Amino acid sequence: MSSKIEMFGNYMLLEKIASGGMAEVFLARPAVREGDGRLLVVKRILPHIASQHEFLNMFQREIQIIMGFNHPHVVQLHDFGAVDGQPYIAMEYIEGKSLREVNDRLRDTNAMMPMSVAMSLIAQAASGLYYAHTFQHKTNGTPLNAIHRDISPHNLIVSFDGNLKVIDFGIAKAATSMVELSRTGTIKGKVGYFSPEQLEGQPLDARSDIFSLGVVAWELLTGQKLFSKPGDTEVSIMKRVHECEKHVVPPSSINNAIPAEVDQTILTALEKDPNKRFREAREFQAELRRHLLKFFPDHTYANTGELVKELFRADMIKHHQQTKEVNQRAQEMLAGSADDDTAIITVGELNPRALNEKSNERGHITEEMVAMRLSKIEAALKQKASTRHYMMLAFYIVTIIALKFGDLRGIWLDLVAPNAHAEAMSSLATSRPVAKAHTPGRR
Repeated sequence: MSSKIEMFGNYMLLEKIASGGMAEVFLARPAVREGDGRLLVVKRILPHIASQHEFLNMFQREIQIIMGFNHPHVVQLHDFGAVDGQPYIAMEYIEGKSLREVNDRLRDTNAMMPMSVAMSLIAQAASGLYYAHTFQHKTNGTPLNAIHRDISPHNLIVSFDGNLKVIDFGIAKAATSMVELSRTGTIKGKVGYFSPEQLEGQPLDARSDIFSLGVVAWELLTGQKLFSKPGDTEVSIMKRVHECEKHVVPPSSINNAIPAEVDQTILTALEKDPNKRFREAREFQAELRRHLLKFFPDHTYANTGELVKELFRADMIKHHQQTKEVNQRAQEMLAGSADDDTAIITVGELNPRALNEKSNERGHITEEMVAMRLSKIEAALKQKASTRHYMMLAFYIVTIIALKFGDLRGIWLDLVAPNAHAEAMSSLATSRPVAKAHTPGRR
């Protein structure tokens, strides 16, 4: 973990945890000492993407919509805005792993995800999707029809407690909408989770997300990819999705432990014709819940959490320690007592042109920079001050007080300038008669 901590608007970016062609993701905290080290995630849109006005407009519109989301299976957004023209969103920090990471770790250990865990995770995702699909505007009650458009293992995060959350609603929709408008290509690596109608550029509704979630469910239950094969090109993957009726087979054909009822539920979600799929995500969820109660009545989120912890125990312990250390350094920086070798990078230092443009504005970032620099200087001076300095200061103060209440000028002069004191005493002795001849009231 880097010792560099970047100031970005109202946040301190502690660690980069992911990056892609569109955005960077950071573990962050509010840049206030009273924040008590509360952790969150800041997703910052890369400049070359933010410069595309179509994307920026859609991004801002979608984020304004989902700021109202409040559901246990949808990530909670706290804030959004832009710093030096770079859009960002700040959201809750989920201490866990994406399903892509879980799948990769299982594959590395030649293990299969337990059926109960797979169904529980998909049921949770379906619950979050139904909430988003049916979400209404808080003031006028208008249905917002928030379709995700990018449901994949990468955008499904499971915590170490076993709770799953869907992330990236606004960004996913804005990004894929931009692609559909420009027709310049698709989101590389994600087409294996797109619905057939999405690849064809048709209008989308909740059933498109249900198809994508069906792909994820099939892969969790079988431990294999559905539409993507080793060495595939994006075109070949798209062709399989278009002809999905030829390639979708019952999960039990790969994993014979899967009951026929579960097969049927997954196949319904993966129907090519949207009219034959579940109409709403809650129907998908209800079917999975029914299977869980029948085949795994004792399963809880804790069982899922135990699996994730076991897979990533060493990573979790290491990350806890690193996070604690970097958060402590950030707190010390805000208090002005950080070591000299711990550096803060400001947005202006990363982008000198932007800092120059803001230099006359004296905005929030500049004020924070000044305050933090002064705090660090003050702390450094205090640390370098020795006991001798404090004793001398105390002596000077006591002496000044004594001079106020008694004639200790001689003592003071003896200590500070003995020669000057002697000359002053001699001059005083010769001048006293003259002083008497000129006392007030006599001429």
